[in-house]
Amino acid sequence: MGIEPETWRTLLVVAVNGTRTNMIRGALAWLRERIAVEDADERIEGSGEPIMSPQHRRSSDAEGELGRLEELADETERDDS
Repeated sequence: MGIEPETWRTLLVVAVNGTRTNMIRGALAWLRERIAVEDADERIEGSGEPIMSPQHRRSSDAEGELGRLEELADETERDDS
């Protein structure tokens, strides 16, 4: 009374497939670790202000300078009249 050859074959197939599955799981875990991205809140540094498109982006200094120049232009027009 022993184990039938078909049973040995089935056990061998299950063992090999299990080993392949573990190898694939290990490879996927390794890949996930290699390409993992840090938490966005921890890696992004900046002023905290929202990012705007370049055509709408102006610094507060530039806005102040534009306002000053507009006032100067208005005063010059009043003086010329």
